[in-house]
Amino acid sequence: QSPNSALEVLDVSSTNITDEGAIALGHGLANNKALKDLRCFDISAHGMPLITAAGWQSVFACLQSKESALESLDLRYSSIDEGGLLALTNALSQNSSLKMLDVSHNKQVSAAGWRSFFACLERPRAALEEVHLCENHLANEDMTYLARFLRVNNGMLKTLNLGDCPSVTDAGWAELSNALCGASSVVAIHSSNHALRSLGSPDVPRHLDELLLLNSRGDEVSVAREKILRYHYKNGKAHMQEFANMELNRLHRAASW
Repeated sequence: QSPNSALEVLDVSSTNITDEGAIALGHGLANNKALKDLRCFDISAHGMPLITAAGWQSVFACLQSKESALESLDLRYSSIDEGGLLALTNALSQNSSLKMLDVSHNKQVSAAGWRSFFACLERPRAALEEVHLCENHLANEDMTYLARFLRVNNGMLKTLNLGDCPSVTDAGWAELSNALCGASSVVAIHSSNHALRSLGSPDVPRHLDELLLLNSRGDEVSVAREKILRYHYKNGKAHMQEFANMELNRLHRAASW
């Protein structure tokens, strides 16, 4: 709890910590300026939650502090419930330090709960570079929500690990492809996500995999240029009218290409 603490890694994984311990932990983290890595892996009793929303809210409150140094949060198999995830989502809305978040294998959360959580990916000031969502029963509609937020988050997020996605069909993957390369116009491609490099899933179709690889090859300006040349101007489909409606800063770049 001391603001002078030099502790950088705290691991409470595989413990029987309950609300009482979680609230005490939250109080201890409230004024901490040094902790960078918090591991809460496998906090459950045979898959049943040990910490309620009140306990998680206390733990996650440290993320709302402007002095928080926390960069990595591991919540795999923590049996976090709907209320706990909402507390995390609210805390992340005010956080600008967390870079890695793993909420894989938390199956108590409903589809609606995950879709509310995805909103934290939309924040332009979010520092998140790596998010893990494996084995959370994501389906096509979830891909639609993810795609929406990825179009806004066009900078920091590099890895979105979805793991196996047996419920996601071609239609769901197409939503993500369109977020990475909306090939309907030059402006749509320019506004697409050029930062995401990995989805961590063996189910990713070839076209989407190619876009992820392209994102990993250079800076975002160069990637946008390559996408426009590769996917929009092929087969002579582009029309000069697009340039007439284009903003001046985009027009200057397009003309140079």
